[in-house]
Amino acid sequence: PANLLSLGAMDFGIIIDGAVIVTEHIVSRLSKLPPTADRKTRFSTILSAASEVGRPTFFSMLIIIAAHIPIFTLQRQEGRMFAPMAYSVTSALIGALILALTVVPLFCYWWLRRDRMRDGNPLMDRLTDWYRPILERALARPRAVVLTAVALLVGTLALGTRLGSEFLPELDEGSIWLTATLDPSTSLAEAQQQSRRIREL
Repeated sequence: PANLLSLGAMDFGIIIDGAVIVTEHIVSRLSKLPPTADRKTRFSTILSAASEVGRPTFFSMLIIIAAHIPIFTLQRQEGRMFAPMAYSVTSALIGALILALTVVPLFCYWWLRRDRMRDGNPLMDRLTDWYRPILERALARPRAVVLTAVALLVGTLALGTRLGSEFLPELDEGSIWLTATLDPSTSLAEAQQQSRRIREL
């Protein structure tokens, strides 16, 4: 079903988010080191960077895992269809989280070098200049931000009541499913001939 494909595509793209967050923060911290930084300084910087984003990464993955808990409560046919995907994604997220917090920093220590990094990125600098004032204004008005988020949540819940709730909705795919039942005494040649006639229709 379309829902299963959509959930799978979305979830498997989220799996690498933890590693991307950790790597990006490590690269950002390493780019600020002087080119003459020794291995001990690089190691402590990488360890510190991984620790700084470790907790946010852990809780972001935990929220995604918690979102799959209702799928485990499904029974009958819907449970057989969606539960394997939920188990696979949850297991992959747990493994990806462990790798992001352990193996990824080690790989960064082995492969990332300060002399291979560019000091600036014009696109990211522009995005930072655009995003920083917005973030500062939001942090200065936490109550307004929370009220806006609650209003959006209420609006989303109101719109959600208008969504359909069919397990397998009818899809107009432009195809016809036809089952032909022939007499048990029908020969193979005659059955093939009847099949050709049906396809020609």
